[in-house]
Amino acid sequence: MSLTELPDVALIKIFRTLDHLELVRLYHSFDTSKRIQNLIQNCSYLWTSVHLKPTVDYHLFYYFCRLLMLNASTIRQLTIDELDLTCRKILYDNEFSLKRFFHLEQLIIHDEYICNTLQSLNFCSLTLKHLCLTNDHVNLNSINTLNQLDSLQLTFYSIDILNNRFERLINLNLKVMFDYEHNSHEIFSRLPRSHLQSLTLKFLLLNNDYNFVNEFNQYLFSCLYLHTLELSYLHGMCPVCLYTNIDYAKYQRILFINICELKEMKNFIEPNRIDLPVEYLQLNSALSTNQYSSHVKNEYWSGRQLISLDYIQCVTTSIELLNDLNIIWSDKNQATQSFESYILRSIYNVPYLISSIRNLSITRFELSLSGLMTIMTSFPLVTNFIITDGKIDQMGSGMWNMENILRSLPNISQSNIQTIIMNNIRMSCRTVVQLCLVTEQLLSLTINDVRILDKMVILEQNQTDSRSSFLVVLKDIAQHTDQFKWNQMKSLTIGTL
Repeated sequence: MSLTELPDVALIKIFRTLDHLELVRLYHSFDTSKRIQNLIQNCSYLWTSVHLKPTVDYHLFYYFCRLLMLNASTIRQLTIDELDLTCRKILYDNEFSLKRFFHLEQLIIHDEYICNTLQSLNFCSLTLKHLCLTNDHVNLNSINTLNQLDSLQLTFYSIDILNNRFERLINLNLKVMFDYEHNSHEIFSRLPRSHLQSLTLKFLLLNNDYNFVNEFNQYLFSCLYLHTLELSYLHGMCPVCLYTNIDYAKYQRILFINICELKEMKNFIEPNRIDLPVEYLQLNSALSTNQYSSHVKNEYWSGRQLISLDYIQCVTTSIELLNDLNIIWSDKNQATQSFESYILRSIYNVPYLISSIRNLSITRFELSLSGLMTIMTSFPLVTNFIITDGKIDQMGSGMWNMENILRSLPNISQSNIQTIIMNNIRMSCRTVVQLCLVTEQLLSLTINDVRILDKMVILEQNQTDSRSSFLVVLKDIAQHTDQFKWNQMKSLTIGTL
């Protein structure tokens, strides 16, 4: 049965499983079926939540923007990623204006230009509950009319922007520079507290505000329902002592970035027998000075077991916090060769510590083929795998005959990875083969500047092209074996050279 034979209810259920770029691609491909096109274009259920993200398929993005603006009044949740210049021009050529999205309940903007053009939110003040602006320079005159707001993230740049107490606010994420014009008393006295449950404060101290610690402690004490605290100092180590007056028993989750040295915290925790929250992470941006200490290990603070990754100087009671922050697993001091021994040693020696990792990102590395396969098959929960700036299986670069490669590869268990993103990767032909054979569950593959290390794959035009050579290898694999099965593949994105 084809899509055109299904009833509207069934089609809507199918369409809601697609992201909007896939949906628009489907819309464009069914130009002979007005019923399906009208359903995609006019069904409000398909346009309640939209994620606007860039693509190199500008023709597709044009249709996406057209449908986006046609359905602006029905959209409740809108997320806008950083767009390239072409995508942004296409968006505005389709008469994009945030004022047309007057039923928004959630607005998240990562694009700097769009964020800077936002001067007022009065157009959605009656409905907006979640606002996230990640740009440092915001031109909003005021957000004090947003009385329904329960979650707010922005850069605090003006005292006047928070005249409203925001009694409904549950989650607050602020980036603040305490300078001579913005002292701690003025800022903390304006922050919401009545129902606040989660506070993220990324801050910098540029004045000699001797009351800062006292104002900070009083504010935390007044937030009776606060259970999540995330503090991050933006340049170097925090110059004031904040960690000694916190009521740790009050919190379910604490995250400290550059708040104090690990030894200082341990020396405070041990004699006072502080019971750290179930989810605790302390991270310092400075690299470890001990070149032999780059490994995962157990630590005990006041009898509490923690996980320590000392090459990035951190301790945590929950590795989920590492995943939340998308901490990159890379080699210490950007050295490439020792990374494989580090990560493999961790897999073999402390599998119970890393087995809960769900998202794995590796950058600046060299790996053997067996090392890559071990990583791809040893993390049972990892579904998203990102590798950047690396070389894989340089020893295998002399092998290019497909029949010989297939005969020489060992049988390896299937990987659970569903999404792979590769940026600036050099790999052997046999690496591509093995990767294809162990990823039957793969849903999405994105390649940016991925090149074959072997004696160049010669195209019919006698030219080498990283995108074409990779695809030629895929085609060659499919012609030589029926074990290559990407039956669940939904997205293949080929980026820049």
